[in-house]
Amino acid sequence: MMLAALGDIHGNYTALETTLTWAKDNGITHLAFLGDYVTDCPYPRRTMRLLYEAQNAFETVFIRGNREDYMLRLAATADTSPGDTLPAFYGSRMGNIFSTYAHLSPDDIAFFAALPISTRVEYENAPALRLCHGSLDNNRTVVRPDRPSMAETLAALDTDFLLCAHSHLQFLYRDPRTGKTVINGGSVGHPCREKTTNAEFVVLTPENGTWTAQLHSLPYDIRAAVRDFDGSDFLREAGVWARAVRQTLLTGKNMTYAVLVTVARLRTEQHLPDNLSPTEEEPLWEAAAEILGIP
Repeated sequence: MMLAALGDIHGNYTALETTLTWAKDNGITHLAFLGDYVTDCPYPRRTMRLLYEAQNAFETVFIRGNREDYMLRLAATADTSPGDTLPAFYGSRMGNIFSTYAHLSPDDIAFFAALPISTRVEYENAPALRLCHGSLDNNRTVVRPDRPSMAETLAALDTDFLLCAHSHLQFLYRDPRTGKTVINGGSVGHPCREKTTNAEFVVLTPENGTWTAQLHSLPYDIRAAVRDFDGSDFLREAGVWARAVRQTLLTGKNMTYAVLVTVARLRTEQHLPDNLSPTEEEPLWEAAAEILGIP
């Protein structure tokens, strides 16, 4: 068997489709999907269709990411149902989330609700794996070798191998004290570490009672993904956030984080409260886009 772990697709169905085709052509038999399937790109139902189709082509396991939690929270609190027309102006901070929700179906929401935060999986002739999006009990925790969360996660880990996502940082970390290994294959659909704009993932193969891991960086048609932004209503619905995502796809630079930091700085400099309405806050987002050169 060969297992590919795919995380942080973020609605980029073009990158996902290229990765799934590669998996079929290269002998991958099992897929572990590590969360954050939607938001940030147009046409989320196209991503969901590919995920459902993957269940028929591979042995699959799915984890719930924080972006799926956002969709579930909206389903529990919003005045509209998934699939309804976007009802109002939500601005650049929340437009991405509401736009994605409006373009999903009730079946997609039910699919998300059934997913675990983490799970343990076992395959023949291989050590058990623990899968999660962020940390073992919180899909918003960033687990990285340079953060205290790594030591905390290793201390709670009940297997020798962990596959995680969320940070969009591709790495393989082996604890020198325990030998436990944490692997993040990077982001399939939203890489943002400047070194690459490719789809990133990891392939694991059982060998001599352990796992060997190979990190992959796969080119895909980025221009096609970007054309979707220009050919849909997503730029209007998600505002500056959508433009920042588009710039990130083109450059690999984390422009979404940069714009959040810049908006917060402008709010502080102008002595504005944190609870601005979307309409009141929108000029800050436009000013941040101009400062950062986001077209």
